Amino acid sequence: MAQPHKGFYIDVFDKEGKKLYQIEKEVKQIKSEEKHRQLRINEILFAVGRSRFEQARKRGIFEKPLMEFVPAINNFWVTDDSIYVKTYDITDTKEKYVIMDLQGNIRKTVFLPIVYKEILTFHNNTFYYLEDNEEKETWVLHAVRL
Repeated sequence: MAQPHKGFYIDVFDKEGKKLYQIEKEVKQIKSEEKHRQLRINEILFAVGRSRFEQARKRGIFEKPLMEFVPAINNFWVTDDSIYVKTYDITDTKEKYVIMDLQGNIRKTVFLPIVYKEILTFHNNTFYYLEDNEEKETWVLHAVRL
């Protein structure tokens, strides 16, 4: 369980729900910028579809002021004895991931293409994602070896 509002914290539990330990990392806070708002807007549009997105836009949901800083963790995946943490450290086309072992030791930090959580996964130290080819009306599967 991540606690991004507190910083880079991940609580680790056993299968019965007993807390085993906490992973904590010192990270530099990232100031919120318009690119973070736009990323979130695009994620919402992808997740809920155009109709519900337009309803939310009309209610002014996207006009709220930005927080001073973005959370330390955007999302994370646990698979193959690794934790893959997606952050809000972004460029125009890529976002930073921190790859750790299950004890929280950082194995690697990489910048990967910006992809919505619904169309990405990790397996055997490989980042898989789908890309929409609108021109050909197809999806393209990409695999990036980490």
